[in-house]
Order: sequence, then C-alpha cells, then structure tokens
Amino acid sequence: MGQCQPTGGKASYHKAASKRQSSKAEGGKSAAGYSDLPRTTPGAILGCDFALGDKWVITGSSDGGVSAVDWRTGETQSWTGHQNSVNRIACGPESHPAPVFTASRDLLVRQWKFGEPEPVQSFTGHDLNVQALSVNFDGTRVCSGSRDYTVRVWDVEQGKQTGQSKIPRNVVTSVQWLPQGSSSVAQTSEDLTVRIWDSRQSLLQCSRTLRGYVYFPLCIDVHEEGNLLLTGSKGFNGNGGEATLWDLRMEKILWRGAAHSMDVVGCKFIQEPPDTGDRQTMMATVSKDRSLRVYDLASKDIRFETMETDGDPFTCLACPKSGSRDALLCTSTFSGELGVWDHSQKLVAKTPSAPEE
Repeated sequence: MGQCQPTGGKASYHKAASKRQSSKAEGGKSAAGYSDLPRTTPGAILGCDFALGDKWVITGSSDGGVSAVDWRTGETQSWTGHQNSVNRIACGPESHPAPVFTASRDLLVRQWKFGEPEPVQSFTGHDLNVQALSVNFDGTRVCSGSRDYTVRVWDVEQGKQTGQSKIPRNVVTSVQWLPQGSSSVAQTSEDLTVRIWDSRQSLLQCSRTLRGYVYFPLCIDVHEEGNLLLTGSKGFNGNGGEATLWDLRMEKILWRGAAHSMDVVGCKFIQEPPDTGDRQTMMATVSKDRSLRVYDLASKDIRFETMETDGDPFTCLACPKSGSRDALLCTSTFSGELGVWDHSQKLVAKTPSAPEE
C-alpha cells in the first residue's frame, strides 16, 4: 500500500523581471506584440497547468524543478525537491489550500503550497516512472498512473492510498477524473485502450473499456458535462497523431481527425468565458510536430492553427478550469518556453527564445 511522507525540498518566492531577449516595441511588449515571460528552467518543460483560476501557470521541468509564473506580471515562485524530471502537473480548485500536485520520474507524487518552503506531502508507492496525474473536482483525491502498470488513488487529507488497479501491460500514459463529483477516472494506455475506473473500492473496478486505436493514446480530457472524452495519439512521420472524440454514454467514436504528423502530447476541451451569452465549446491539440490546432466541437472544423517552424516541439497543453476572459490556453516546449493564448487565438505572453551559444 502506498503512503504519504513529509519530505525535504525548498521553495523561493520573489518578484522577477522578465529577461528581455527579444526586440521591444512600445509598452513593454516584444516586437511581436506579446509580453515576455521569465525563463524558469534551462531544460525542457514537461508538464504545465493553471492554478488559482488563470493567475498562475505551474510548470514541471526535466531538471526536477517546479515553478509558478504569473503570466500577467512576471512574478515567479519556484520549488525544488524532486530528484528527477517532473512529468505532470495537476492543480486543484481555487479554494484548495495547497493546490499544486506533481508526478515525477523519481517515483513520487508531491503536493505543494504557495509560500511554503517544503512540499506539503509526498505520496509513495509507484515502482516506475509516474507519468500521469489528475486531481478530482474538489481537490480531495488525486489519481496517478505509472509505467508500473498501476493506477493509484490517494486521499489528500489522510495522505494515504485508497485504491489501486494493476493490469499486465497496462502502461499508463494519462489519467483524468470525470467531472461533477464523479468517483470515476479515465485512463489511457499503451495497450491501445481507454479504461474508466470506479474508485470507490480499494481494488479499482474497470466499468468500461474503450477500444479502437491503432496508435496508442497519450493524453486525455473529459468534457465538463461528463459525456464526451477526447484523446490524442502517438504518431510519427505522418502516421497516427490523431485526435479522437468519444461518446462515453454510447461508448463509440464520434470523430477521429488526423490532427498531426507526430505525437499529440496535449488535448483539451475549451469553453468560452462563463459570462459569455452563447458559450461555444472547442477542442485543442498540440503536438511534437510543433503545431497547435483549435477545433469547433460542433462542426469539427479547424478554427485556428499555428506551426512553430522555428521553435521546439510542444510538450503540454493547459486551460483554466473554470474559464477565463483573458487566457484561453497555455503551451510549453522542450526548450523551456511557455506561451499563453487569448480567446482570439492571439499569443499574449511568451518566454523569449534562449540566445544561441
């Protein structure tokens, strides 16, 4: 049984001015029209998520660092404690006192609090790289997945494991809690399936298995109404790289698009801001092929796409959980860059490219 242990690690909290490495226009913005974000790591950003609404972007990096960036002001906070790369970030609701959770190649899941010098707690039990992480709707439970074939559920307040599944060859690539207070969590696997687990028992029960993949799914999201599921798949040299939309009630594929030429590393449902009269739902995907695409959910037409021809491959995609008037989504790259996009699909904040040596 996994357990929670207090562990060491340090945080720093300071207000940082962005390093201005790109040419500037008037008003403190780059010549391209966006604000520069401070660089938080010399390595790759492997995971990202929004915290406290859309105020902070939390990142996990290949050097084991965890950072928070206020994308409007450039203020930063950084934590250290992981002994290997941080693969995933998952953040709880705004009301949660310690909303940041991380999953790492050092086999640990850790919880962090703004202003605290050390991790709040660490969840131990995985035997191999932890590469999937999700927090439920009220922040009381965390689900993690690993290359050790297990999906594990943790009680945050008690600091202990409450559920586990283990199926041979079930290499877990991503997990996502279903919304609206559900006790179920969705999981993607290298065995070409999506599984829905009921977490109410110590031995997790698989309630549904979705099949139909040729290229295994790498990322997952669930619509806020709980009826639709979106995945992005492995891809190489123009094969695979698909986005797949599922009807969870009917357990059937509604749409499959050949979205990218390489791995789809992030996929999200996106809602218009909460106070918008006619809230439109979109789908977004990012890929190692350096492209970002945003689709209309109803028509499946591409509303926006961009190709970072001079940049590094994307690694992650995040969206504010409760919607935001300012931020539509955030992207991260292997070169340690963040990008924040608004509802007009305009890049409003970005980490400048590192200078060439």
